[in-house]
Amino acid sequence: MFGDTPNIIEDDENYDNDQYDYDRLQFVVDKRTNSSLVKNQDEQFPQLTSTTTTGLSSWRVSRFLLNFLSISPDMLARAEEQLYQDLKTKYYGEYISIRGDNLIWTIRSLYSLQTAIPIVLIHDFGCASGIWIQNIDFFSAHHPLYTFDILGFGRSSRPNFDQKNSINAETKFIESIEDWRIAVGLQTKFYLVGHGFGAYLATLYTMRYGQFIKKLILLDPWGFNPKPDENQLNLRTPLWIKIIAYVFQTWTSFSALRYLGPLGLPLLKIFAPRWKRLAPMDSSTEKSNAVYEYLYYVNVQSASGDLGFQALASWYGWAKDPIVQTDHSRIEGISDDIPLVFIYGSRTNIDNTAAHQILHQRGLNNTCIKIIHNAAHFFFMEKPLQFHEVMSEILSDLPQNFHTLASGDKTITTTILSE
Repeated sequence: MFGDTPNIIEDDENYDNDQYDYDRLQFVVDKRTNSSLVKNQDEQFPQLTSTTTTGLSSWRVSRFLLNFLSISPDMLARAEEQLYQDLKTKYYGEYISIRGDNLIWTIRSLYSLQTAIPIVLIHDFGCASGIWIQNIDFFSAHHPLYTFDILGFGRSSRPNFDQKNSINAETKFIESIEDWRIAVGLQTKFYLVGHGFGAYLATLYTMRYGQFIKKLILLDPWGFNPKPDENQLNLRTPLWIKIIAYVFQTWTSFSALRYLGPLGLPLLKIFAPRWKRLAPMDSSTEKSNAVYEYLYYVNVQSASGDLGFQALASWYGWAKDPIVQTDHSRIEGISDDIPLVFIYGSRTNIDNTAAHQILHQRGLNNTCIKIIHNAAHFFFMEKPLQFHEVMSEILSDLPQNFHTLASGDKTITTTILSE
């Protein structure tokens, strides 16, 4: 995203993950060996309903051509199962029906203790539920776990979005989440965890349906800062950026991948080498390829969710209706009874200025900011052990100054309000 610039002081960054003490976390992980996907054998792939000119689904093409162009839903399903095959936790995958004849692809753990507080994970733009592969076993060891592909992304239905109507797009995203909650029978309060664009949607959902939220946990959230005034900053936008911004308004972010067909995956490995870091800690070349293939097949499906995102974003990726604005903060729509946690990677491109403004507005009693050092936007995949330390502290509802592994870890920083 062009719009988010770093505002985090990076110190003590010469940290080597290989030297990390993997035995410090005292949580229990299910060691069951049967980790195959339990799924509805009668499942039907959602129809490709998007008819935008930026997607290939408008072409009435055969399954053979879809496979050749690498946009077949079957290929995405196989890539997902390949990614999940080493999970220790048994999980269930199914399509959940919501209004508008749409289907939401959902992964849930088969945790049996129903008294535990559920956790719901919402992925970022350009991703899908498989992005939590490093964290599923950890979360589901003690909690019922739900993660789903946002409407228009991953294996979920891909309906049309009006790119020119941000209010309709926002409502469509938020109401699809509420429809999903009702359909899966999630009636108790739950921890809501969102990453990037998913954190923005999680915040909007909490503003509207906060009665169901136990705690809101935002990972590198997008859409919180207002777009800066270029005249006030005395900046001139280079012509090449204006051209790119115009192209992004005409195409979607993944149009090029869709039109490249089978050439897209090898080119993606060349031009996006950082994705290799997102593979599991004990990653082999095969596991790295599984991550590439999954994210590739997620993003070459017909254009839909990326059109909805474009409706919510202005030039250079700034939110049209950010959470924190110059004259007010939309966060005021969230009750002070709902704790709010921000977690950032120290090397992220997401500006955390708005998070500090919200911390000063709400205070330390119900808001905190955590920074995981030597990690970028996908810190929960790059530094899963540190992330799990932080989450163990957050999910335990401990007092603010209670000493934990995370509080004693020099690679994790907690922001303290100054007088």
